[in-house]
Amino acid sequence: MIGLAGRGGVGKTTVIKAIIESLQKNKYSSPSVLYIAPSHTACTVLQESLGLDSEKANDDTVNTLSSHLRKRPNQFNKFELISEFDYLKSVRFKPAFGAPDIIIIDESSMIGQGDIKDMVQRLSTD
Repeated sequence: MIGLAGRGGVGKTTVIKAIIESLQKNKYSSPSVLYIAPSHTACTVLQESLGLDSEKANDDTVNTLSSHLRKRPNQFNKFELISEFDYLKSVRFKPAFGAPDIIIIDESSMIGQGDIKDMVQRLSTD
């Protein structure tokens, strides 16, 4: 795990982009990268920072953590994971979490311990 900290605009995303581009130029192996952000706005900003098309919705390049984990609001309007059975059915229509080589979590300070636990659970399911 590597963490980058700093005020907005100091170049954290630029450093990440340079590292990923360098790794992907390796002629022996190119890592699979999953980009996660806590909100749709953060996804759009991250896509634009990485030079990706932010107009493509749900292209599985950058996703919100809740949508990638398949979290849905419950009766109390709190987000919770859908059941393992429903999750495994849903991967027919939208890619599973899979086993990415690298997971980039933008704005990670906005993601709580429960969400990280849910992410680990989904990774172990996949």
